[in-house]
Amino acid sequence: MGVLNHDWLEEQQDALALPKTVTATLTNLEIIEANVIVAGHASTAVTLTLPAASYAMAGQDTIIANNAAQTLTVNVAAGFGGAGDSYDTITMIQGEYAKFLCSGTYWYALAALAPAAG
Repeated sequence: MGVLNHDWLEEQQDALALPKTVTATLTNLEIIEANVIVAGHASTAVTLTLPAASYAMAGQDTIIANNAAQTLTVNVAAGFGGAGDSYDTITMIQGEYAKFLCSGTYWYALAALAPAAG
């Protein structure tokens, strides 16, 4: 875990950031076009599900960040790295973010970073 650099996150939000304030399944196009997906809602937890891994998504990556008071959960069907037959999840609190990469066959969580403990 590392320290979330708020200046870096603000720069990323300005560079093709995609806001998400409700639970949704992300599309291939959203992953391809957005540098960062900034999710969260002030009063309701949000769950985002990554699209199915596919050849068309091979090499695609994205950063998903939680910028709200409620938790953000990221799901992937069949588990990260294909380990499992249901959903694997990463749950983030405000200020946390993670980077995800698709191999074309599986999704991988490459890094999950948290704000410094205060």
